[in-house]
Amino acid sequence: MKQWLKQRVMFPLLQNIARYLYRVEVCGWENLPKTAPVVFVSNHASHFDTPLLVSLLTQWAKLQGVELYVVGARDYWGIKGRIRAFMCECFHVLLIERSNARGYQLGKDLTLINTVLHQGHALIMYPEGGRQSDPLRGMPFKDGVSVIVRKAELVPLQVVPIFIFGTHLVWSKKSRLFSLSMLFRARIQVRLGQAIDSHLYGTQEALTKALEQAVDALRQEYQRRA
Repeated sequence: MKQWLKQRVMFPLLQNIARYLYRVEVCGWENLPKTAPVVFVSNHASHFDTPLLVSLLTQWAKLQGVELYVVGARDYWGIKGRIRAFMCECFHVLLIERSNARGYQLGKDLTLINTVLHQGHALIMYPEGGRQSDPLRGMPFKDGVSVIVRKAELVPLQVVPIFIFGTHLVWSKKSRLFSLSMLFRARIQVRLGQAIDSHLYGTQEALTKALEQAVDALRQEYQRRA
């Protein structure tokens, strides 16, 4: 596919597909930081989470003059294939090694992500480590997000917790493609929490727990109001 077609047509279409197709309600716009770099941490129940968050946060990123990147597992998104390569390019995916056995590759991945943050850009991360079938039942956060955040500790970094509900109805973990039949029925809700100052937490474990609790608080808030 020609580069101009990807850059001017396909990428904008995919990056905004959530706004074009589905009803999305967002609470907490006021919690978006006025400065970058920022790490957005969210629960993860669907492949649709990334197009959704990118479509919602792209305008914010443009106003900040920064790029929006998504951290993705190397053992999944790094597998050779035209579709995965296309999606990685479209959504600016930064691959990260999940196996401690491949320490050299992990070090290289962390260095690249650290460079992106030091350049003042923004990341989207899913600390649960994979898609969960039920977004109302959260999973313990992996330490990867804290490793990345603390590695960039010299940067005035903010971490914004996010809770998403409804994308699992649009594109479930078991489905290969998203559902057009849910076009007028799916009610997707996104809650943005207050930014967390990572410097307030002295250990990697404490920061991981604080982020997990922040997302869980948004989950409970959604359940109370649903």
